[in-house]
Amino acid sequence: MYVKQKGCFPAGTRILTDQGLVPIQDIKVGDMVLSKPESGKGELCYKPVIRTVSYENQEVWELTYFQIKANTDISKLNKGKLLQLSKKGQMNTIMATPNHPFWVNGIGWRRLDELQNGQILQTRDTDIVILVFSVQPRYKTDKPFIAASYSPRNIFDADKKGFDMDNVDYYFFLEQHPDGYRKYIGIGDSRNPLIIKEHDPIYVLNETFSTTAFNLEIADHQTYFITEKGLWVHNTSCVDTPSDLLP
Repeated sequence: MYVKQKGCFPAGTRILTDQGLVPIQDIKVGDMVLSKPESGKGELCYKPVIRTVSYENQEVWELTYFQIKANTDISKLNKGKLLQLSKKGQMNTIMATPNHPFWVNGIGWRRLDELQNGQILQTRDTDIVILVFSVQPRYKTDKPFIAASYSPRNIFDADKKGFDMDNVDYYFFLEQHPDGYRKYIGIGDSRNPLIIKEHDPIYVLNETFSTTAFNLEIADHQTYFITEKGLWVHNTSCVDTPSDLLP
């Protein structure tokens, strides 16, 4: 049995190549990207890109994660310690279509929208892993090319809402274009709507933000690594992929 899906990344997502990090929209056929066998068994190696694809109007979700050492005792990472890690710059986010597969240690390939808090994702470095913190849609706003991200603050402060603080949600607002241009709007966490002097309010809508998304077909191995952390991801949009590699 075979399935075909359009798992992709928006412009600006950086791919690990033999020339360093390259935005996915700038990758060309013949470029050498870091890869490894999709079974998880085998060595890292550089493989040529044999096809690039793009799809317009693809919904994107956001993975918020922590970079931690592989030998970390996860059971001891409470909210307080995670908050400390975030203040040290160890919390990051990436965007992808909700169906894009990531490798979960001890489980295998799973779609982005099926990842759960506390799961461990694999990187190119065996000493470093990725701890899933949250997975959320990136929200559409009432302004074109402006998206809203559900702030991690909402999770950290969940126990205090309605008691020590107002019961409201906070967002990061981001101007995001199909060509990869990105710029944060406002300063840090903001309420809905975002109020900026001399501009109309920006309202968060209950819809998922869509943009152009890109993917790569890699020779031999249908996997590659993204971001400086080297997060390992699969590709199921360019070729037919055996269904036993999917959830």
